[in-house]
Amino acid sequence: MHSFVYLLATVSILREAIGHVCPNGGDEITNTETCIYSVKQSLTHHDASHRCSMMSGKLAKILDANANAYIQKTILKRIGNSLSFIGVERKHGNRWTYSDGTPLTYQNWDKNQPNTSKNSTRCAMMSAKTGKWHATDCLASRPYVCSVDEDEIQCPDDWFYFKTTNYCYYLKNFTHPDGARWRLYNFATAEKDCQRMGAHLASIHSKAENDFVFDLVTSNVKSLSNVAPEYDNNPCYYQSAWIGYYGNGTLGTGIWTDVSEVDYVESSSPEPFNWVTSNDKSCDRRWWGWTVPEMGFARYVCKMASESRKDK
Repeated sequence: MHSFVYLLATVSILREAIGHVCPNGGDEITNTETCIYSVKQSLTHHDASHRCSMMSGKLAKILDANANAYIQKTILKRIGNSLSFIGVERKHGNRWTYSDGTPLTYQNWDKNQPNTSKNSTRCAMMSAKTGKWHATDCLASRPYVCSVDEDEIQCPDDWFYFKTTNYCYYLKNFTHPDGARWRLYNFATAEKDCQRMGAHLASIHSKAENDFVFDLVTSNVKSLSNVAPEYDNNPCYYQSAWIGYYGNGTLGTGIWTDVSEVDYVESSSPEPFNWVTSNDKSCDRRWWGWTVPEMGFARYVCKMASESRKDK
């Protein structure tokens, strides 16, 4: 008992000394419990906001000058000199608010900003060079910054959170063991790998969840060469990701590996099969595909309960 109390005290002291540790390579704003993620991939404001929500967060809500300076520094460190979306929008008329609709408690607009001469300039971006804010078109594609409250983090490193289901999802993405061709997984191996992480291959129970998984497995592989097996160099086929369904695509029939109800399906098959999912515009694929369990595919999706769901 004394050893346990001592351990808790030691952990507490270390936590205060080194600060909280943000998962997935995040940076903690000094003297707060907020993690910042600067993402180099360019997306529209809407898509960036969606990606932040997959991390249990939102586009960066900058409450004061300290946070603004810290975020500017992390953008320079993680992305370089760029203009990145932050969580500030012009929602009604010329009134700028945080993306969640609450009033701004801090503003750092550049000279002659926000420029609202165009009706489309309804979103804000930060200059990594100056830390100043600029109005911009929400449909432009830019890097972006997410903020996540540490007590809202629901999933382990490398997992994505979907608030609608309150579950965590993991995409085992493309790997190249020989430096060139993808490693392929059959159904049994994929499910075992998920189970090692305390999860199962993903079950899907609504269009919203299906769209979330589609978003997770988005790829662009058609132009890639020498990544699929030599005997069938077709990346569009092998890029698919295993999910946990076995059945013929009829509601109420078949089984998910997590033994949940079969209350949603995307497609059907002439007889029971295992299933993969795919979302690749270059391959003209956004669907579920049926296949045999021995077949190898380059990816799989796991699903597990979030921290708050585990506590119930």
